[in-house]
Amino acid sequence: ARPMNVALAGPSGSGKSTLAVTLAAALRHEGVRVTLLHQDSYFRLPKPASYWSTPPEHDTPAAVDMERLAEDVRAAGRPPPEPDEAARGAEQLQIV
Repeated sequence: ARPMNVALAGPSGSGKSTLAVTLAAALRHEGVRVTLLHQDSYFRLPKPASYWSTPPEHDTPAAVDMERLAEDVRAAGRPPPEPDEAARGAEQLQIV
């Protein structure tokens, strides 16, 4: 099977993470390899406690480390390491 990217978009608090976790669990139950990447993990600046207290400089594409996010998306699409490689310490990427 070819790798597939699924992106969820919507305003803060709309349930994107809840949907992603639920969908990932259902897919894993069907034997699908799933890697979750949450954009919140890629903010260059500390994430505010609440969307409503977000300073304007946090609410722009420049606030996100897009290069690191893109590399992790590419890595997530690669096949998992062979069992002997895993035994030598290779890790399968999974960011939650």
